Amino acid sequence: TQPVSSAGPTTGTSTAQQGISSSDGTVSLEQELPRRWSRRLVGGLLTVLSVLVLSGIVWFNPALLEQWSLIGTGTGFCKRGAPLSAQQQQQIDGLWMAIEINLDPDIERLVSPPVSNAAYGLQEVLKIDPCNERARQQLNELPARVLAQIQARRAEGQTAAALALARAGLGFFPDDTELQRMQQELE
Repeated sequence: TQPVSSAGPTTGTSTAQQGISSSDGTVSLEQELPRRWSRRLVGGLLTVLSVLVLSGIVWFNPALLEQWSLIGTGTGFCKRGAPLSAQQQQQIDGLWMAIEINLDPDIERLVSPPVSNAAYGLQEVLKIDPCNERARQQLNELPARVLAQIQARRAEGQTAAALALARAGLGFFPDDTELQRMQQELE
């Protein structure tokens, strides 16, 4: 035990045992560790609780997983309505056959002729199934391929064909700055 000082009774612990340095007022490691552990414990418990709540929601309502499909375009979630009917799937399959022909490097009907091109087919697939990731990805890659076609026609001296292709490309991708720039150069 410690002697009682003239300043009054103590709690039986010295300032060194309490973890407070009398010279600078800092907190010792013995006091700081429990604080850190408690913060980590609370953070971990909140994470576990959140996961359990979300798991419970999905467990009791599995239709949520069927209605929402995560697409890889960076746009977030895509709301999927009812599952595709057999007729819709058949339409999509037929469109994909035409799209693959139009995308073939030997054919490359990317944005023209009207209605019989890859961009039109991909847009039709997305009208039927807005969450079709494959169609979104292919559609996002088309402007670069159209630009390559324009540059090839331009290099061959087919300026009118290159300009027509640029205009057709802008019909599908009006906000594409490279297509806009190419059209201005060709006009």
